[in-house]
Amino acid sequence: MTLVYPFDDTATARAVVAEDGTLVAWNAGAQRLLGWSPAEVVGRPAANLLVTGGGEVPDGSVDARWDGTLTLCHRDGTAVTVWLLAHHQDAADGGPGHWLVVTPLD
Repeated sequence: MTLVYPFDDTATARAVVAEDGTLVAWNAGAQRLLGWSPAEVVGRPAANLLVTGGGEVPDGSVDARWDGTLTLCHRDGTAVTVWLLAHHQDAADGGPGHWLVVTPLD
């Protein structure tokens, strides 16, 4: 029996979102889930991936952990509803932190 590490690139879609809502990292799993390459999304607002009415993203008043279901836009225009887990991480230098957002892949 082979155990799968749940945060492995092949097992999860991961993105990193800066405090201002900009995507700063996008892994191969995220590309597999939504079809967008890192070059197409990194540096752009993460909110651009939300389908209108697809859920509420956390604002700055939430705790350091958030989970919920959002409907996102696949590159081909279809809606993809996913459960996401987000953890806030403070910057080591005292500057703005970021959110690590993950979801398991099938």
